[in-house]
Amino acid sequence: MNSVRILKSSGEIFYDDNKNYWKADISTNIPNREINIFGTTRQLSDEERSNIITEILNKFCFGNYLNSERDIYLCKLKNRGMSKKEEQNIEDMSYSILGEYIIELPQNNDANSIVKDMRNLFINIRIWVKECLNRKEKISCTLPFKIYGKKREMKIFLNMFNSIKNEFEYYFFKMTGKEIEIKCIENKMINGKATVIFDVKEV
Repeated sequence: MNSVRILKSSGEIFYDDNKNYWKADISTNIPNREINIFGTTRQLSDEERSNIITEILNKFCFGNYLNSERDIYLCKLKNRGMSKKEEQNIEDMSYSILGEYIIELPQNNDANSIVKDMRNLFINIRIWVKECLNRKEKISCTLPFKIYGKKREMKIFLNMFNSIKNEFEYYFFKMTGKEIEIKCIENKMINGKATVIFDVKEV
């Protein structure tokens, strides 16, 4: 069941996951990197945010050209004029919708394969970083990573990753207290599958 419906023409959002039902107004301001939900009177749960962000990405980032909104994945989702951290009264940086979904929110089975791949990349990097910390070694690893799809999907994946990699690096700085640099050092097709190689290191 798709729990979120967004009507672009009227600027409305409808939410129904069999536990919560509400409707509100929604507006997108790409230049200001904001998606605003108005008319709700409650704080959104992580599950609601995950479902909403998945629908936004599927419909406007990966959907048909009629709904296409360039760079919408870089916007932050605000509810009642507040970012997630402001709603939670936490003094910290709020992530873009793509970064928030990957780093902070529960997985959604309906997420696009490129988003799923990027989430898996983040998890793999986190495992490597934790292992380095456990061994009390300087953080440094080279990570080959296969992407679902071919050259087109690899190009989209890398463009999106490069746009939010500072959010990954910020997360790992908070986790380790060390400056971490993450970059793609190679991308290629191996046996018809897209493979990218990342360098993760303490700087």
